[in-house]
Amino acid sequence: MNILLITQHFELLGGSDVIVHQTKRLLEDMGHSVFIFAANTSGHIVDENIFPSASHFESPKITNISKFFYSKEAKKKLNVFLANNSIDVAHLHIYYGTLTSSILKPLRKHRVKVVQHLHE
Repeated sequence: MNILLITQHFELLGGSDVIVHQTKRLLEDMGHSVFIFAANTSGHIVDENIFPSASHFESPKITNISKFFYSKEAKKKLNVFLANNSIDVAHLHIYYGTLTSSILKPLRKHRVKVVQHLHE
């Protein structure tokens, strides 16, 4: 099965990030193909064509306010990713404020089944 894990950080910055990476290892050990779609929160992610940029709320700019609620970039990049990869299930973790609910439309468009993990 091809599984897409969606989360706000690729890096290990908190407990939910650890869960995402542990889940990835567990699913791969069971023979599944697992991909991660995350915001480029640190600027260290190599492929910026896949990972959308994140709003910076430590020193916010006025342009970050609208991006906090809806990320056109995340929607576009997830749509491209799904068009190029056959995904059976998306496992959503924390995505608000970085990827935003904008990611839900591409998942629906490509008929990807969704499971959401609530961390808070």
